[in-house]
Amino acid sequence: MKKFGAFVGGLGLMCALSSSVEAHDPPDYLGIIWQWPADKLPVTDGNISEWNVIPDEFWLTDKNFNVQSCLGDATFAGDLDPSNLSFRWTMGFTNGSSKTYWALERFDDDWQEWDDVEPTIDADHSGGTFWTIEGMTDEESERQKGRHAQIYHLWFDDGAHLGGDSWNWFWMTAGDWYEGPPYSDVAYRFTGTPLSGEEYTQEAEYWLTAWDDYSSLDPDGSVEHIFQEGEIIGLNQNVWDRDDTQPDADGVATVPNESRWNLSPNCESFGDADFLADYLLLEVDEEIMSTAVEADSWGNVKASFAK
Repeated sequence: MKKFGAFVGGLGLMCALSSSVEAHDPPDYLGIIWQWPADKLPVTDGNISEWNVIPDEFWLTDKNFNVQSCLGDATFAGDLDPSNLSFRWTMGFTNGSSKTYWALERFDDDWQEWDDVEPTIDADHSGGTFWTIEGMTDEESERQKGRHAQIYHLWFDDGAHLGGDSWNWFWMTAGDWYEGPPYSDVAYRFTGTPLSGEEYTQEAEYWLTAWDDYSSLDPDGSVEHIFQEGEIIGLNQNVWDRDDTQPDADGVATVPNESRWNLSPNCESFGDADFLADYLLLEVDEEIMSTAVEADSWGNVKASFAK
C-alpha cells in the first residue's frame, strides 16, 4: 500500500514574535493558525483537497513530533519511523466564530483500538489545570474537568472503538451533548480494516467548538470562545500509536508498544494548559484565497485538484 507522499515540513515558528509568548511549552515557540473566510469554509466531506491551498508552514507532521515517555512500561520511546507511522495535520478558524476546523492525513502500519488523535484547545489562553484538583468533591471534579481547556479524543473508524457511529469522546466527563452538531462534526474516509492489526490510511476533516468555560452537564451554562484574529491560543495535538507488540531485550515480541506523539515531550500538557503550545491566529491571506477560489465553489476547486 502506498503511503502518503510528500509530507510537508515546517513548524510555523515566528521567532520575531517570541517576546509575546507566555510560559507555555515548548518555550519560545509560536505556531500559526490559518484563517478561513466565513464564505469560503472547507466542505466537511472527508476529502481534504481544498486544504492544500494552505502553505506548508501551517502544517505539522510526524517530523515535528516527540514521544511522551510517561505512559508506563508499555511505552516505546524511540524515534518515529515513517514506515510505522506518518501523518500531517493543521487547524483553521474563522474570525468571530467559536469553531475550530481540522484536517488530518495518517498512515499507520498496525490498526489497533487506541489509534486516536487528541486535540487540546485553550482558546482564551488562560492556562492552568483542566483536571481534578486534590480535595475536590465529585461534583467539583466534574465541573473542573475541561473547564479551562478541552481535550477531545477522536477516532475515524466507523465506531469500531466507541461503538455505534461515535467518533468524539471528551475523556472522563459525563456529558455527551458535544458529540455532534451544533458543537462538532466529522467526515472521513480510510483504507484498511479498523482494529485489524493491519496497515491503513485515514483522511479526515472535522470541526470542534472551543470554550472559555465548559460544563460537561450543562451546554447552556457553557461559554463558547469567539475567536479574533491576532489572538494567541494554547493548542496541542496528541497522536496515539499502539502496535500489537514490540521486541523485548532478547528480541522476543512480547511487550505492548504504545506511544503518544506530541509537539512537546512534556507530559504535563495532558492536564495543564500551561504546557500547551502557543499559536497565533492570523489574518485571511486574501491573495491565496482569491487565487484558490476563482472557481464558483469548493466542489469545482476539488475537481481541479483531482485533475
